[in-house]
Amino acid sequence: MDHSLSTFLSGCAPFHDFIFFAKSLDEMDDADQPNSTFLYFEEDDIHRFTATSMAWPAISMATIKPEGGDRMLFALGPNGELWEGAAVDASHVIGEIGISDMSWRSLAVVDGNLFACGMDPVAAVRTGPLKWRDSSAPPAAAGDRIVGFESIDGFSSKDLYAVGWQGEIWHRKGTRWRQIDSPVSINLNAVCCADDGQVYAVGDKGVMLRGRDDTWSEIETGLADNLQDVRDFEGRLYVATDFAILELVKDKLVPVGNFADGDRPGSCLLLLRGEDGLVSLGPKDLFSLHGGNWRRVV
Repeated sequence: MDHSLSTFLSGCAPFHDFIFFAKSLDEMDDADQPNSTFLYFEEDDIHRFTATSMAWPAISMATIKPEGGDRMLFALGPNGELWEGAAVDASHVIGEIGISDMSWRSLAVVDGNLFACGMDPVAAVRTGPLKWRDSSAPPAAAGDRIVGFESIDGFSSKDLYAVGWQGEIWHRKGTRWRQIDSPVSINLNAVCCADDGQVYAVGDKGVMLRGRDDTWSEIETGLADNLQDVRDFEGRLYVATDFAILELVKDKLVPVGNFADGDRPGSCLLLLRGEDGLVSLGPKDLFSLHGGNWRRVV
């Protein structure tokens, strides 16, 4: 497949060599025509998931495989557009979250439940096919500064964290959201509830936080780059900028060097955690970490 004429938008990775992703055609983007096509990588090849293309950008994707059930794939658009597909036969339904007219930003799977979050700040949890329950934090008062969630994660569905604009950190214990006093006022782009029991958040201008509950501190990265995503895998914590994959080593972010054949991505953005590896998805590059080395997928 010729990737020079298209761009990766988002994705999710059940395994390091089984990756779902959305792409857009550059020609249509240049003509101000948003679009998404869903594909997947398996057995060293790329396959089109369905013949259907959406007239909106898939800004986030997630996958769930219920116990005893078939794997499901989900894609979210910025205005709450939804695409839900069955991996076994590519059947799908299209709809909307239908909870808020604010901008939606990302999906996350916690405890087998699918959550979505966005501006204002809004949050929702999927309860069935094209059915969602509002789980939003208290809305901003009229005239207040712009607020909103960019990313959500959790140690369980009753212990969630969300981060977003101007350094906001929120904690949802049970069914109640509570805003945490943040040590920064810079936009936070991603949050990860890591296996070490700590919450990590990354944001613009090299900002990185670590904490839990009411105790948070800033990790001095010494970087000016915008940190776009953060994920842990096998006891290591990884961060993505627009152009590099970094690892947190002794509270320092250092570029990873274990690239097979010396082939490095020219673009990064998102980190997708699978059961047996990690995937870096950039607008023009797809790499996976497995067996100690990063290797190019596309």
